[in-house]
Amino acid sequence: MVAEGMELDQENVMTPRILVVGRSHAGKSTAARILSEYFSVQAGETSASIIDRYCDENGLDRERVCRNKEAYRLELFDYGNRARRENPACWVDDQLARGAQVVAGCRTDVEFAAARGLVDIAIAIDGPRARPNETDRLDLSRADLVLWNDFRTEYAFAEHLTQVVQDWWARPEVYMIGRYRAWKPDGSWDTEAMRANAEDELLFGRRLETLGLRAFCPINIHLPLDTFWPDHSEAARRIIGMGLAHIQRMQPKHFVALREGWDRDPPSQGSTLEYAAARQRHLLPLHEEDGFDTIEMYVEELGVTA
Repeated sequence: MVAEGMELDQENVMTPRILVVGRSHAGKSTAARILSEYFSVQAGETSASIIDRYCDENGLDRERVCRNKEAYRLELFDYGNRARRENPACWVDDQLARGAQVVAGCRTDVEFAAARGLVDIAIAIDGPRARPNETDRLDLSRADLVLWNDFRTEYAFAEHLTQVVQDWWARPEVYMIGRYRAWKPDGSWDTEAMRANAEDELLFGRRLETLGLRAFCPINIHLPLDTFWPDHSEAARRIIGMGLAHIQRMQPKHFVALREGWDRDPPSQGSTLEYAAARQRHLLPLHEEDGFDTIEMYVEELGVTA
C-alpha cells in the first residue's frame, strides 16, 4: 500500500500510462505496484500475458509454471520473442488492452522502442539487488528516468519513486520533430549522418529538459526499428504511426520542438504528418533555428520553470 501522506492530488490530473523496465530482481514489479496504487490504476506485467498464452497453447497449469518460473524462463523468453517478430510491442499492447495503466516488462531495445509511443513515461529500475540474466537485453538508458533502488525499506523506495515520477509528470512534454533518414548521392543510407542526427536530437532533448520540460525523442523509436522490418516502406509507416499515437496522448498547450532543417526540400512525409498532428493537438512550437536562448525566454514567459 502507498503510505499515508503520499496520495496523489487527483484534481485536473490526467493519469499517465507508465512503462516500467529493469533488470531481473531490481524491483520493477514492486515499482509498478507502488505506482498503480499511487495513481489508483491497474498494474500489469508482460510476463503474465506471455505465461497465459503459453499455458493455453501447451495445456500447462499456470500456477505450476509461475511457481517454477526460473525453470521456464528461457522457454518463455523464446516464446515471447516469436510473437514479437510481427509486433514487437504485442505483450505491452495486451496488458494495455486488459486495462493496465502501469505495465512492467520489456526485454529488448526493439520491444521498448515499439512500446514507447504507447505510454507517457518510461522508467528503468536498477540496483544492487538486480541479478541480470540472459534475457536482460535492454539498454536502460533509453528510459526517461533511471532510478537506483538501494533503499532499505519499501516505504522509502515508494516515497522516492512517487515523488520523482510525479515531478516528471508535472513537466510539460515536448515532442521532437526532425529528419531521421539521410541519403548518399548514390541513394544508399548515410548511416554516419543518421547517427549524428540521432546524437544531436538526444542532446537537444536533454537541453530542453534543463528548462523544466520532458522530452520525447522519436529517434529512440527510429534507431532500433528502422531495420527491424525488411520492407523499409513498411518500417517507416509503422514507426510514423507510433509517433502519431504518442502525439495523440499529449495534452494541448504542451510543446513540439522543430529541429533545424526538419522541413527542408524534399519534405519528409513522416515529419509533415507529425507536424499536422501536433497542430491539431494545439502543441506550442519551439524552433531550434531561433536559438536556445530565445527558446528559453519563450518557455519562461509561459511560466515553465526547471
